[in-house]
Amino acid sequence: MSYWQSNLLVSSVYRTILCEKSSGDATWKVNQVGKKERKSHWSDDPKSPIALELDSYSKENLLTKTRVLSSGGQGTKPSLCRLGAVWQHSYARGGAAEAYCARSGLRLWRADTTGNVHQTLLFKEAINNPLTVAELLNPAQKPRPRAVQERNFGPLFVFREHFVVTHDDELLYVLDPRSLVAVAVVDDLRSGGARRRRRRRPPTASRLKGPRKQKRILSVSVNSDEILVLEGPRSVVRLAHAPDAAPAGASFKAR
Repeated sequence: MSYWQSNLLVSSVYRTILCEKSSGDATWKVNQVGKKERKSHWSDDPKSPIALELDSYSKENLLTKTRVLSSGGQGTKPSLCRLGAVWQHSYARGGAAEAYCARSGLRLWRADTTGNVHQTLLFKEAINNPLTVAELLNPAQKPRPRAVQERNFGPLFVFREHFVVTHDDELLYVLDPRSLVAVAVVDDLRSGGARRRRRRRPPTASRLKGPRKQKRILSVSVNSDEILVLEGPRSVVRLAHAPDAAPAGASFKAR
């Protein structure tokens, strides 16, 4: 979710909506961003993963409905994923804010405050040829070969007013929507870190399927001039143009 001057931007698994609060009677006006919903494959199997969506809405309230999302049959794959959205407003430029909404296939929609889409921004080529591949002070020692898969943008954040920061499970992107350029990509984050040795147990059906894929990026937070990445469960990476202003030798203890 993203909020700007009585306008709430909500991105669910199925669509992105705008909620505008009226100043007079304190009611909410709801509009969908764009006319096309995200494609999906449905199943009536009650054992399939379920998801909640904002299915129907009116000027006064929102109704929720439960649907069952299929894991996809043979030769098909679900195209639904968690795509983010964010308001972007430049105080130097002025004017109304714009909404950037992630779409599948490394795309962004640029929309106005009424939900009308004005432009589709394509970043697939820019991601393959970024201006900079950021170098970390403590990168992954053995970079894991990335499997060929369909990549999508996740949550969106505004960085230094003009840039958009987003990520998936492994990579972090800094995008410039004005020039359709990937300013930087971070691709050598670690995952998990050291783990305690556990007593060996006999294999079970779930363990025979192989190790679970570990996320390299658990969460991201963006400040005015720095990006903080939760890398594994116990490590935070700071990305910025200048070193941290904290005194040398300062230590921080978790409570």
